[in-house]
Amino acid sequence: RQRQTISPAFKVNTLSGIEAASEDNVKVWMAGREIRTAGADGAAVEVYSVSGQKVASASADRIDTSAWPAGVYMVRVSTPSAASTHKVIVR
Repeated sequence: RQRQTISPAFKVNTLSGIEAASEDNVKVWMAGREIRTAGADGAAVEVYSVSGQKVASASADRIDTSAWPAGVYMVRVSTPSAASTHKVIVR
């Protein structure tokens, strides 16, 4: 029986081609019946239901949710160099 130790030849720092945006830079919150974003000028904003269906897409810092059913939604904020996903609750 022979034992062998394998050492890694390289180190992976990032698992995808898009690094997550720093939480300090991008803010997402509910203000009444609007989703608002800050710190993501010129970013693409996409909103998904918990079932994965895209319900909105915008480049604005405000998205009106007044016609949406109450529930949990995921907000993806993407720039050419970074992306982050945030959870919001529409009441």
